[in-house]
Amino acid sequence: MSLLTDYPSWFYLICLALGIGYAVALYYRDKRNDFSRILVFLLFSLRFFAVSIIALMLLSPFLRMISFEDEKPLILIGQDVSASVRGIQDSALFRETYVKEWEQFTEDLSRDYDVRIFSFGNGTREAKPGNFNDQASDISSFFDHLRTYYSGRNVGAVILASDGIYNIGENPVYASGNIRYPIYTVALGDTTVQKDLFISKVNYNRMAFPGNTFPVEVLIKANKCKGEKTTLEIRKDASLLVSEEISITSGDFFLKREYSLTANEKGVNRFRITLKGVANEWTLQNNTMDIFVDVLDTKESVLILYQSPHPDIASLRAAIENHRSNEVEDDQIDRFNKPLKSYSLVILYQLPSPGYDITRLLSEAESEGIPMLFVLGTQTDINAFNRLQQGLVIDFQKVTFNESQPVINDGFDLFSLSSTTRRMINDFPPLISPFGTYSVRSSGQTLINQQIGNVKTSQPLILFTGPGGRKVAVITGENLWKWRIMNYSMAGNHDVFEELIGKTVQYLSLKTDKSLFRIYGENTYLEGDPVEFQAELYNDSYELINDADVKMVIIAEDGKQYPFLFSRTTQAYSLDAGSLPAGSYKYKATAKNFSRTGEFTVVPKNLELSQLTADHQILYQIAEGHDGKMFRTGEWKQLKKALNERDDIKTITYSRKKYQELINIYWIFVAILALLSLEWFVRKRMGLY
Repeated sequence: MSLLTDYPSWFYLICLALGIGYAVALYYRDKRNDFSRILVFLLFSLRFFAVSIIALMLLSPFLRMISFEDEKPLILIGQDVSASVRGIQDSALFRETYVKEWEQFTEDLSRDYDVRIFSFGNGTREAKPGNFNDQASDISSFFDHLRTYYSGRNVGAVILASDGIYNIGENPVYASGNIRYPIYTVALGDTTVQKDLFISKVNYNRMAFPGNTFPVEVLIKANKCKGEKTTLEIRKDASLLVSEEISITSGDFFLKREYSLTANEKGVNRFRITLKGVANEWTLQNNTMDIFVDVLDTKESVLILYQSPHPDIASLRAAIENHRSNEVEDDQIDRFNKPLKSYSLVILYQLPSPGYDITRLLSEAESEGIPMLFVLGTQTDINAFNRLQQGLVIDFQKVTFNESQPVINDGFDLFSLSSTTRRMINDFPPLISPFGTYSVRSSGQTLINQQIGNVKTSQPLILFTGPGGRKVAVITGENLWKWRIMNYSMAGNHDVFEELIGKTVQYLSLKTDKSLFRIYGENTYLEGDPVEFQAELYNDSYELINDADVKMVIIAEDGKQYPFLFSRTTQAYSLDAGSLPAGSYKYKATAKNFSRTGEFTVVPKNLELSQLTADHQILYQIAEGHDGKMFRTGEWKQLKKALNERDDIKTITYSRKKYQELINIYWIFVAILALLSLEWFVRKRMGLY
């Protein structure tokens, strides 16, 4: 603790001198011996301290206080709670054997370290492991959680207890790349290859149209089943659609079969794919898989026009077709001569361009009310695009281009993207965008902003506008094909890219609903994921209101009802119904005198049954790449010893400075008042003038 002031330190002597001078002037002039020296000295001291403190207050001093706080090193423990960790064991039995050892280990660590425990599977939460029943393994979500909430903390080490199996999210080796702490891994599960026959994956179109056929691709694997035979069946309800006998010809067997099924009934259709078990098979749980196909009565038709071929066009087409089974047609602008009214959306790839005026085309689209998606690039005539007045103007001195990294805008609310998509997009490679000053009309909303170098800007990379009430979007960069490739390298699929492009197209092509009460939700949800809905209520002037309760009843196949009440947002409503068991559901939503009905399906994930053989190589790579080591279950003492022997895991002492004006400290005023009051009392009591 110390005293600070803006004046030189010798001013403190002046304050003391004033106190002494004032006291001397009062008490030294009395030469009589009527009063004792002790009494005079007491009065002298009281006046000296009171005046000195008052004089010191005139210097506006500050009191600086320094406190010290110790922070023990953090040990962050991530426990995999997916079903594959326990294999085919009962979760209660697994808890008896493994979890007791784990709990004893964490309790021992807590004596020396600040231990934080996380469970991950479908996602990551800060909690001790309960049942090992999560139907997915997302190891990357654990590392994302650490980066978000523990950056800059005194983290000593990370302990990852898992079987190394992941089936959603990024490759954990890649996802752990930005972790700067030592990582130790605990290898769970069984690496022994068991005799097992299973459906590895089913690829199919999740949407179809009445009367149309759609392909179903079934991937079959078998371990140690050479010489066995099985039968693959596909059923819809009680009807047998496909039956094929399959001979297993090797110990590490893989087979891909493709079938064509017909969509006849409108709504969600369930198809069950089954493999007949073989003798002494390890588990039959992964021999069956259900798929759900939403048969729609309408089909969106999308047109892509371009000046010259580009790999972006094939990437866009694949994403649009796979997301909602849309019809996609592409053509060069100089060959196209069809009317636009038959299309739900027109995508203009790098148009307008020099020599290709699209004014007539745009006029036809405006008259028909057809939404448009512009993709800008190095072939785009930026001046011509500015003249179209589509809600975005790019001012420039000279036509040049930047590499623009994507950054998700958290304030975007026209539609939602999954947490995995929002996370992975920020790691996608840059697009080639026009350099200049971007001016966006006030009604525009940006989904993705540009980051140029290390600078995050407010310039849009994907923008949604609405000139004249017609939906328009602009992607201000080319090389979207790199996003699709990066998505595959990070996750082994194109789901993130297809969700981004698919939902963009879905929003643009969706016809405006003029009803006063609207419900928005998905047709299918994955088991374990939250079932979410949004609702909007309008008055007769089509203004959003939320002055009434919105209720929903969800009805399961067995007739069980789940009542819910929507929560009010700023102007609308939202509902998180939590996770529901796999199956088909119907719902009825009501508000005031309005009601809406619909249906949806919760699809079982079955991801954990597609691979039950632990992958300890991934755990070894993560540990070796982060100055750690992989341990087996039961090696808890060795793991703790490895942590204790590290010199870089230690307690950090933080100093904290606090400043306070002395004049604002109430007890200073009390002290001055007490000194003067005591002096006055003694003087009066002793009869001093």
